[in-house]
Amino acid sequence: MALSRDEMLRGAICYAAEVGLTDFSMRGCAAAIGTSHRMLGYHFGTKDELIGAVVDAVSQREGAGIDAFVADTSITDMTGEDIDAVFAGLLADEEQLRMVGLLGEATYRLGKSADPTPTYEALVQLWAPHVTALLGLEDLPEERREARVRLAVAVQVGLSMDYVGTRDARAYVSASREWVRMNLGK
Repeated sequence: MALSRDEMLRGAICYAAEVGLTDFSMRGCAAAIGTSHRMLGYHFGTKDELIGAVVDAVSQREGAGIDAFVADTSITDMTGEDIDAVFAGLLADEEQLRMVGLLGEATYRLGKSADPTPTYEALVQLWAPHVTALLGLEDLPEERREARVRLAVAVQVGLSMDYVGTRDARAYVSASREWVRMNLGK
């Protein structure tokens, strides 16, 4: 039975997380998920378009995870120990860390592209509502809120790239935890 586009995308995410974006190939991905490279091309176009779909899907999933967390948790009421517990869970979640690595690698590729500005701006806009909710920035004047969102995205991009370069999950999680604690004054 032929795979649906969504099934191919889920498979491509797993493949990309396993081999990385540098070694990503349409034929390798197709073989890994049980389809042909022609079917991937039909549904996604080029290798870069498939990678873009993978990165978009991972970003949306991460954003939905933040939204769910914020909906279930009063961030401003969290203690330092609560924050530590959240990040201890991240350290134990290998799948989540693979997604961090994937997003970091995607950002690195973006920086090497001829004109990264439109894509990076789209990334900032994608993350803006999630970061606003996570850090409780709703009441800030628009200019300050936008600056804080941009700063938060830049820090997370930098931390993700650090993780890609070092594969030191403990250092990545520790720095991310400290960033959140610092923002929440904990």
